[in-house]
Amino acid sequence: MRLKFLAFFFSFWGVLFCSSVLNANDLLVAVASNFRRTFDHLTPLFEQMTGHRVQASFASTGQLAAQIDAGAPFAIFLAADDQYRLHLNPQTQTFDQHFIYALGKLILWRNPPGFPAGADTLEQRLQGVQKIALANPTTAPYGRAAQEVLTHVGVLEKLRSQLVFANNVGQTLSYLTSGNAEAGFVALAQILESDLPGSYWIVPQTLYTPIRQEAILLENKKVTNEKNSAAQAFMTFLQSQEARKIIAQGGYDLP
Repeated sequence: MRLKFLAFFFSFWGVLFCSSVLNANDLLVAVASNFRRTFDHLTPLFEQMTGHRVQASFASTGQLAAQIDAGAPFAIFLAADDQYRLHLNPQTQTFDQHFIYALGKLILWRNPPGFPAGADTLEQRLQGVQKIALANPTTAPYGRAAQEVLTHVGVLEKLRSQLVFANNVGQTLSYLTSGNAEAGFVALAQILESDLPGSYWIVPQTLYTPIRQEAILLENKKVTNEKNSAAQAFMTFLQSQEARKIIAQGGYDLP
């Protein structure tokens, strides 16, 4: 518990420190881990088009929501689903402007390359795997989706001892990269941007609740927000044809 508190403490105050050195037109964005690589492609184009500078903090949607409720001065929240807005504290935030910016795709990745011959069920695709990584279902929408899949096909309890939980889907990918897990549930976007060898299976979206990633314009009532014009510009940019093309190329469906 103490380690979790310290991790949150340093993460939160790191956000505050970053914000203290921002210029008036700079923009601080909270970004769900799965969207990191696509966001890194969007940022240079936005900065070139508008002259605004962007700084981002990446974590699970649940972790970022906790930071926002604690007063972290984000101007925009790019959540991995459309449920966390409903739980943000209206006493500290207003969030009248919001929209779905991407539809996430969950995949099952495993190493070595090639699923077992004839594998046509999830259990067969996991044959021989000792450790299966997924993000924390409580705070990470992709982790929740993975748990829904395991429950839907009736193997959650059977495989529970093999599950390895990460803080977010970014850390899940790290477990796969490091070899700490032979298989795992991550976002398609992460694998498309990775040179990680292996095979992946796009999980049918009938097996989990759609991952409707939501952009939320924030106005923190505890912190003076001098970045409203930059935030408004980014929200408009995110809905532009240029941005939507980058998002689609990143491995997401468009709303």
